[in-house]
Amino acid sequence: PPAGRPLNILLAMCYLVHRSGAEMFTRDLALWLRRRGHAVTIFATTFGDMADELRYASIACVTDVADMAGRPDVIIGNTHHETVRALLHFHDVPVLTICHDRSADHGRPARFAQVVCHVAVDENCAERLVHEFGIPRERIELIQNGVDLSRFLPRPALPVRPRSALVFSNYASHDA
Repeated sequence: PPAGRPLNILLAMCYLVHRSGAEMFTRDLALWLRRRGHAVTIFATTFGDMADELRYASIACVTDVADMAGRPDVIIGNTHHETVRALLHFHDVPVLTICHDRSADHGRPARFAQVVCHVAVDENCAERLVHEFGIPRERIELIQNGVDLSRFLPRPALPVRPRSALVFSNYASHDA
């Protein structure tokens, strides 16, 4: 499409139900793209209450790519099966795949000629794409998850002597 023209973007995701990391990433990306004037459709097999929020923001939510009103200009694939279903339906549309984690089966990249770029959200995911799937490192873009600074505002300075602290870790426990 001509530079500056709004795009029709299809985001493929397995489901939007639990507000997990990849689900929230997909939601936030859809809202961000929509605010920039692009037409966004999310294709997922199952939707929860996030679908109402997305539809309210003029983002289409479909469970079958055949239900889309038009052909996308680009497919951004967040999970394997849904990305493959979308690219087989729109066999001439360029695809960007995103690897969100190191272990989940749905994180496998789609391996088709129309995939123009593989994105990893961290170096661990980039290593997965290289070592498990043989994708050359130069074909992988590392784009780390961002923070929406309009939603998460800086807090005031901490007191000289803090009264409490929060530990955020997968390895934290009461007896550690």
